[in-house]
Amino acid sequence: MQMANMKSFSIPLTIIIIIISFLIEQSTVYCLAKNNITFDCVPKEKKALLRFKASLSDPSDRLSSWKTEYDCCTWASVECDKATGHVIELHLGNRDVTENGDPSLLNTLRSEMVDSSLMELKYLRYLDLSLNDFQGSSIPASLGSMKYLQHLNLSYANFSGIVSHQLSNLSSLRTLDLGSSIFGPFYNRLIVNDLTWANNLSSLEYLDMSHVNLRSTKDLVKVLGTLPSLLELRMSYSRLDNTNLPHSTNCFNSTLFTNVQHLDLRYNNFEGEFPCFLRNMTSLSFLDLSTNYFNSSAHQPFPNLMNLSYLDLSWNSLNHSATWISDFLLNKYCRLKSLKLWGNHFHGDISGVFKNISKCSSHNLESLELGSNAFEGTLSDDHFARLSKLVGFDASYNYMLKFRVSYNWVPPCQLKSLSLGSVQIGGQIPDWLQTQKALTRLDLSNCSIRGPLPKWLSFFRNLTYLDLSNNHIEGPIPELSSTMTYLDLSDNMLINGSIPDSLCQMKRIRFLDLSKNRLSGSLQDCWENFEYLHTARLSSNQFSGDIPNSIGGAYNLVFLQLNNNSFTGQLPTTLKNCTRLMLLDVGDNKLSGKLPEWDIGQYPDELKVLRLRNNEFHGIIPSSYCQMYGLQIMDIAQNNLTGNIPHCLDNFSGMVKGAIIYLGLFGASLSEVMKGVMMEYTTTSMYVVNLDLSSNNLVGEIPPELTNLTGLIGLNLSHNHLRGGIPEKIGDMESLMSLDLSSNNLSGAIPESLSKLTFLSHLNLSHNNLSGAIPTGHQLQTLNETSNYEGNSGLCGGPLLKKCHTDNETPPKVEHDTKDDDGEISYKIYLIASIISGLATGFWGYVGILVFKRSWRLALFKHMDVLIGKMLG
Repeated sequence: MQMANMKSFSIPLTIIIIIISFLIEQSTVYCLAKNNITFDCVPKEKKALLRFKASLSDPSDRLSSWKTEYDCCTWASVECDKATGHVIELHLGNRDVTENGDPSLLNTLRSEMVDSSLMELKYLRYLDLSLNDFQGSSIPASLGSMKYLQHLNLSYANFSGIVSHQLSNLSSLRTLDLGSSIFGPFYNRLIVNDLTWANNLSSLEYLDMSHVNLRSTKDLVKVLGTLPSLLELRMSYSRLDNTNLPHSTNCFNSTLFTNVQHLDLRYNNFEGEFPCFLRNMTSLSFLDLSTNYFNSSAHQPFPNLMNLSYLDLSWNSLNHSATWISDFLLNKYCRLKSLKLWGNHFHGDISGVFKNISKCSSHNLESLELGSNAFEGTLSDDHFARLSKLVGFDASYNYMLKFRVSYNWVPPCQLKSLSLGSVQIGGQIPDWLQTQKALTRLDLSNCSIRGPLPKWLSFFRNLTYLDLSNNHIEGPIPELSSTMTYLDLSDNMLINGSIPDSLCQMKRIRFLDLSKNRLSGSLQDCWENFEYLHTARLSSNQFSGDIPNSIGGAYNLVFLQLNNNSFTGQLPTTLKNCTRLMLLDVGDNKLSGKLPEWDIGQYPDELKVLRLRNNEFHGIIPSSYCQMYGLQIMDIAQNNLTGNIPHCLDNFSGMVKGAIIYLGLFGASLSEVMKGVMMEYTTTSMYVVNLDLSSNNLVGEIPPELTNLTGLIGLNLSHNHLRGGIPEKIGDMESLMSLDLSSNNLSGAIPESLSKLTFLSHLNLSHNNLSGAIPTGHQLQTLNETSNYEGNSGLCGGPLLKKCHTDNETPPKVEHDTKDDDGEISYKIYLIASIISGLATGFWGYVGILVFKRSWRLALFKHMDVLIGKMLG
């Protein structure tokens, strides 16, 4: 009986013993922590960290403190539990960023994969590997074994492949960041085909899958929409479209996304009406649907989102009147602080936007962006009378819009950002701007402004962005704020004098464009101050003297244009320090000496454009130039160069079909001879691949290796002393649109393969010693100007009047297979696009902004995406 009673109490007794043991353990932990008694790190975990360090390349020695003789809980980037000594946090994200916002490459950790030793940190709660380089490896599935993990950041770390479903085991996870973008240095290339693994992440509050390919993901909304703790969701650049959305009949589930406060779906392919599930997101305060194809006709697009404070619908296809903005956006959402409607088809009198704006909206609205639409009418004082909290206003690129305020107007607000580019303002720079002491950004480009730059501009000590390009401003440049990061005074033509000394104090300047003015004198020798300078455009002025040696101190330069001035002397050898250069244009000056080498071949993949034309360089073309593999434009015409054309120029893989990149990010304009005339190309909309060695004193034969440059669009070797024949395989250069070999000493027959160049629209073989029959067939039939062949007494056949009398002189007619494979069709589309875009010219003020002006850049690429998509059907 007694034994039976004891047995009946055995289970509860066991439980009691366990509870008492747990309480004793916790009390001990508490007492130790309270009295600052800590444990050293666990030896097994220390060894794991050392193995993980050994797997990494650490050029800046970020992990120098990770040494055996030290307690790993004292190491940099490592956090331990003070009571147990277990490693609980690992902060290895590269947070050392440059002024451009990019992570410092010097501080990047690199490895071929995430070493398995990391998985031995069983108690890890926080892991950040972001902004490092794991060289395209996959995210290890074994991360799913770290069951205590609460925060995981793998963003911008160059991971690729399919995201493992093993992440579903991380049931304690609160934040998961797999995001990146194409503008980052190590963006991820991840794919998610099945997202059901996220069902188990019930504690997840933050999820970033920007730039993760979600195109084939099933039940995306159903899975994510039912995560009970989710507050912030980012899925930009994720290739989503309407097939990823639930049918409208399934959208009435009131539990979808009910707690989400922040939703980012920009840069996807949604179209038509706005997603129906949005109507359930009553907690939403931040919504970004920009850069899609929405064309919703709904009068009330988001009827239940009464907590919205940020709404971005930019770069869609919305087509509504100005009053729609007031009635169904501004007056609907009283808590709205920021409204962005850039790049749509909104139209009508802009007064409608401000018509009957509600009291609550006017008191809360801080930022209003209406740029790149079709508004008209006149903006006046009255429109801003009730917007006392407005800090940002953008109505730029509404070309029919006027801005007229009274002379003594004092705005009721203190603006930090004002953008009125291409709005009709006229007159001088408005005096009322003096009252806006907080201004950091001012864009009055292309506003028909006249007169001098006011001296009071120097009073804006916080001004970082100033764009007054493409106006009629005259006189000298006043002293400007040393805080400037972006300065564009280009294309005014009447700005004169020298560059003010205050420029040397702009130590954070990133973008500088003073081109197309009348500035003179020499350049200040203070370029070592400009370590953050990305773009320097000083072309088309009257600068003289030597290019200062300190220019090499601006070692982050990517685009440097000093062309069309009167610079003399040699190019500074310090330019070898500018290892990021993609575009170097010093053409149309009076520079002399031998062609600069300055070890430029040491960085062959960076330089895409080298333009040295119309100077006084002499000597041979250095063979080291063949190491500049990435070149797509090499223009060294109109110099005094001698010697042979190097046979190794076919190393220019950037001029080979299939290896050519889109030059749209250059944000510059270039003057290139194409089809016999000088044309100004805007590299925002072109694919120009050009090799111009004309008007020199080059001798020898045309290297047959040049015919390997199958991506060349323009080849100009005219006005030299070249001899021998035209290479027989000239027809292999299938992309050629412009070929000029005139005014040389070339002899022999014109190769029959020339007729294979189906895109050729300009041909000049005049003034040589060519003989025999002119080939016929295909594109050559359209090039029937006698001037193309004149000065070759031995040539015969059309279009020349001289007939071919012998059998040997019968013009060869070449037949071609008309079938193209898919690759050829795509490439011809690309070439057709390049013909159209190559003819486009643009003013410098417009193209100069694209590198830094996100809105313009997005507009261009959005348009190109749509255009190419339509071409490819």
